[in-house]
Amino acid sequence: MASSLAGATWGALLSLWRPRKEDAVASGAARTTMLPVAVASHTPLLTKASAAFRQELNEAPMPVEMPTGIRLLSGTDGAPIFDVRSGADKLARQIMQTVDWAACMDTCRAAGVIKIIELGPGAALTRLMRDSIPEADAHSLAEFRSLDGFVRWATKV
Repeated sequence: MASSLAGATWGALLSLWRPRKEDAVASGAARTTMLPVAVASHTPLLTKASAAFRQELNEAPMPVEMPTGIRLLSGTDGAPIFDVRSGADKLARQIMQTVDWAACMDTCRAAGVIKIIELGPGAALTRLMRDSIPEADAHSLAEFRSLDGFVRWATKV
């Protein structure tokens, strides 16, 4: 099954979608649909927001080195982050770039990750991670009723 994803203004999307819909149906697609999206996350439409966030990160106090025992991955390519400042840059860029969640899951699996926490809204990525690495203890921060509950889970071996 093939999928396509485009982010643009409504008029531009309609001009792209109509001919692609006809091509998809002619090629045997069972259905096509426009998804209602409130925020064009991970698209060039958020270039200004990405730059503003990067500026905020530049001004935020950050450690010089990654803390021992913490592994962060770049959402854009699944690569481990070893340098705090380059990690902040990648974090800001992923606002306007596609996220390669499959690469993140592959990196976690290869590293033998046993605990995973999703910080963003919802739990969609947590569900994908549970499917991909069922032996890992994956949760969304939203699942915890309190910060204390999260800390107890995070520190439990």
